[in-house]
Amino acid sequence: MTKRSRSIIAVAFLGQAFAVGTTIGSFPIFLKPVADTFQASLMQISLGMSFITLMMGLSGVVVGPLLDRGYFRRIMVTGACLLASALIAGAQATSLWQLGALCIPVGLSIPMLGPLTGGALVGKTFGPDRGRALGIANMGIPTGGLLFAMAAGAIVHRVGWRYALIFFGVAIVCVLLPSIAWVIGDPESMRTKAPVQPTSSEVSPTPGWNRRRLLANRDFWAAALTLGITAGVGAGWSAHLAHYLMDLGSSPRSSATWVAVAGGLGMAGALFFGWLSDRLQPHRALLSVVVIQGAVFVLYLNQPPLGVAIFGALVVGMCGGGFMPSYTSLIARRFGAASLGLAMGLSNLFLIPFGMTGPPTAGALRDAFGHYQVGVGVFLIATCLGGMALVTLRPDPREDD
Repeated sequence: MTKRSRSIIAVAFLGQAFAVGTTIGSFPIFLKPVADTFQASLMQISLGMSFITLMMGLSGVVVGPLLDRGYFRRIMVTGACLLASALIAGAQATSLWQLGALCIPVGLSIPMLGPLTGGALVGKTFGPDRGRALGIANMGIPTGGLLFAMAAGAIVHRVGWRYALIFFGVAIVCVLLPSIAWVIGDPESMRTKAPVQPTSSEVSPTPGWNRRRLLANRDFWAAALTLGITAGVGAGWSAHLAHYLMDLGSSPRSSATWVAVAGGLGMAGALFFGWLSDRLQPHRALLSVVVIQGAVFVLYLNQPPLGVAIFGALVVGMCGGGFMPSYTSLIARRFGAASLGLAMGLSNLFLIPFGMTGPPTAGALRDAFGHYQVGVGVFLIATCLGGMALVTLRPDPREDD
């Protein structure tokens, strides 16, 4: 691994840490204090996650093809500026609709910095050992979730949620932006300095995939449906995890800590499942993540005591960290690194219906029944459907359909 390769992984790591940690990863910490500030229901606050997911899906369609053309620096700088501005502006919000409107630029910025761009950047740089490299880079997601959730919990407890948003925005400007400017080059340098050698089981790096051909491919649909359903369930449950633990008797600060620890365990999951994707077919590593997540929801159906519920949250957190390296390896192996941005960007569209409905559905069911058990059942059914979609995937790459 060269010095430049390590720098690429480091920037992808930081981008994902900030993109996910300051938004989706720390969202549960803001759920109750924001609801209390604006006297809103959990379902209303959860709609913020739905807006973010909608914008993520739409942004990915535009960002993906630009990544295949090498515009990593422009995309990442734009995303960092957009996210920092939205977070700092959110701290000044005086009404719920203003916060809701700011979820639009937040959602647009996440694919510019997060798993889509980070995955494409690393996936195009590495051929052999791609899964391991993606696992290291994707450790940024749980690391950011851990650090920013813990920071948010401490700041919200002491001075309020508005100061937490300001801290996040300033950190992006002071840490992330200089790192992007230092490492990422112009489009031509990114095309020439980061060549990809395909693995023996990968299709040609120039297979001629386009939007129409991808959308007509059954394997793309199977993989993208798995992404949409599993990520939607994950987002829906993560948004309510802190409140779920509070329902079981945990204090707000303790719940915030456990949410952060669960996210932090994703670091081990990213490394393990990234390694597993290199050793086995990536779809098998991905299926393992889905099966374990479903098993935890079965456990939650029986209204476990607090200690057992925390254990389940930690297991899901660890496996959640392994989802994106496994998925990105699968897409790169099946459709080639040259089309990775396009395929990943189109995949983001499948986040919209599931990611938008997950958080508010859990909130609405909690408001209606006074507990999360019905929502757990809905998420379990959805997880099973995601696993069924993945099982239909043909494991061997085939260029012709």
